[in-house]
Amino acid sequence: MVNLATRKGSDSKVAIKTIWKRSLSDNPLLPQLMLNELLILKQCNHPNIMQVVEVLEDRNCFYIAAEYL
Repeated sequence: MVNLATRKGSDSKVAIKTIWKRSLSDNPLLPQLMLNELLILKQCNHPNIMQVVEVLEDRNCFYIAAEYL
């Protein structure tokens, strides 16, 4: 699921993608591998790659805040 949000303190828009951890339950290592990859993407800065603004997680989900395209 993807939702549109406004960044706090500015007028810029971000897309928030929610990924349920239970959908990744086939492989117990998959959630950690996905989180590692997202943290690497967060460090990337290139005009041809969508900018990941923030990666958050709670007990049930991962939340990826990315630039709104």
